[in-house]
Amino acid sequence: MKTRVLVLRCLGLLVLAGATACSSSDGEARGGAVAAGGGAPDAKAPVPSGGASAAGGGGGSVAGSLDSGAPDSGKDTGPALPSGSLLLLDQVHVHDTTDMAFSFFDVATGVADDLTPYVGGRLYQRVEVETKPSSQGVSYQMCLFQDEHTSDKHACTDQMAFTEPGSYETEQELASLWQYSVIDLSRALLDLMLVVKDSDGDPVDTRYGFDGPWEGSPDLSLYYPMKVRYRAVLAPPGVAFAWPK
Repeated sequence: MKTRVLVLRCLGLLVLAGATACSSSDGEARGGAVAAGGGAPDAKAPVPSGGASAAGGGGGSVAGSLDSGAPDSGKDTGPALPSGSLLLLDQVHVHDTTDMAFSFFDVATGVADDLTPYVGGRLYQRVEVETKPSSQGVSYQMCLFQDEHTSDKHACTDQMAFTEPGSYETEQELASLWQYSVIDLSRALLDLMLVVKDSDGDPVDTRYGFDGPWEGSPDLSLYYPMKVRYRAVLAPPGVAFAWPK
């Protein structure tokens, strides 16, 4: 189990979590989440270690199936995805005051190293919010890392906004990911990160210079614990996908 260390830069300033600090859902820079004066460019900040089992994470998932129940680690019990579609992540997770804004997971079992068949395709996200401690607005996001946890080795999705428990979905062209061009889809991904932000797009975290900007700071009980099931599906060009009802 490898220790994950984030050292990311945005607009020349030290930040953590790249797009979580430097872009909103429309890809614009968010200076408010930048750790202004956050230390020397080579400074490092530790984040929780672990993969699919990190801090309250649920079981793994199987690429190529879409189970309407809870994910498991080795059984394809759900209906098959449309031909060519790929289950990238299926994770039950409790966001809490240990991981706070940033939680890391391995990609689903069976995801190929070469994802070039999905160039020109679409990414579908669904988050089922089971429990949430308040009606405080949340923006939810997933980021893909490749090779290492640095600003030039990750890309992030649009954000899903919600205030209450329920099921929320979004879809986007894969090429519209923030920093899509830095990911080489012909090579394996390193891992994935789920991010909790406030309604303005500021990471809800008291570390790494993020304490203060987010709504309700410093009251973490407005956001945590929050239990979710998150799923992401990649569909190649020309393949239609819809979440099961």
